[in-house]
Amino acid sequence: MRAILQRVAHASVEVEGTKVGEIDRGLLVLVGVATGDDADDVAWIARKLTELRIFPDDAGRMNRSVLEVGGAVLLVSQFTLHADVRRGRRPSFVAAASPDEAVPLLDELRRAIEAAGVMVETGRFGAHMRVSLLNDGPVTIPLDSAERPRREGPANPPAPERYRWLGAGGVLTSRRLVLASASPRRSALLSELGLAFEIVPADVDERDGIPDEPEAHARAVAERKARAVATLRPDDIVLAADTIVVLGSRIFGKPSDDEDAFAMLRALAGREHRVLTAVCVAHAARDHWRTRVVSTSVRFRPADDAELRRYVASGEPHGKAGAYAIQGLGGLLVAGIDGDYSNVVGLPQGDTIDLLAEVLAR
Repeated sequence: MRAILQRVAHASVEVEGTKVGEIDRGLLVLVGVATGDDADDVAWIARKLTELRIFPDDAGRMNRSVLEVGGAVLLVSQFTLHADVRRGRRPSFVAAASPDEAVPLLDELRRAIEAAGVMVETGRFGAHMRVSLLNDGPVTIPLDSAERPRREGPANPPAPERYRWLGAGGVLTSRRLVLASASPRRSALLSELGLAFEIVPADVDERDGIPDEPEAHARAVAERKARAVATLRPDDIVLAADTIVVLGSRIFGKPSDDEDAFAMLRALAGREHRVLTAVCVAHAARDHWRTRVVSTSVRFRPADDAELRRYVASGEPHGKAGAYAIQGLGGLLVAGIDGDYSNVVGLPQGDTIDLLAEVLAR
């Protein structure tokens, strides 16, 4: 699936003199479906175009997505994106999908964008359309799902050196490690790695002076926790983390009560969200600090209010970011994930080992 994204101040599409779609600030998206495209291609394009930071922030930097600025999408089918012009003067369109194959995927793409919280207007498939736009920037970006990272193997190259730090004689097993968290889930994930550690919960304000942008938010909280404990234990290796659930630009932390938990779950039902965990490792005595933010996409299946209230009544949502625990009953709400499962639980194990190794290696 190919798409051309154009950041626009205004765009519209007409068919036979009648305006069938129109938006103001947002994205004009020309999209072409290729033979063999499937739901994975749709999901990747939808996620990319709703999350790409190509709108200006208050400082004028491209740092906000179409969702974060409250923009809309005008989606226009464009089979000519798959034109083959390598030979002759007449383009070949044999790579473009037939209408029977393309229309359902275009409908699925529209629904996926709407599910992410972005309003969508469309052209009319197969019609002769006249598209008008005021390109803002100009900003024009091509997307091709054929070029996306594939999931047949690991998302990153294998890291056999990780195992060098673990097990009998491993450096991590012989250094004092402090977990700046009272989370039983993080404690369990560290224990699974065979690491010995002490728990010293960080008592910090997780709201005052914390950025609103999701990744910066998680990073700031994790680093604040690490500094609080590292001040007390400068000679030890301190590990801190913060996990948040992000739907569009909305950040879901831990619910305040049952109604707050229900509202979060209702917003997540039938939609895809991101789980961000920021991990900070510190050795204050040597002034070594490392922070990494890991993202995992989670898709919830549709669920009615009665089912969600039964889950809330179980008590499990309390104390959980986004009001669910994927490793518990909350896993029944999940349709699938893309990324690190341990990250959703509360601590990405592989990335945590990498950070510990980086700090200890210096």
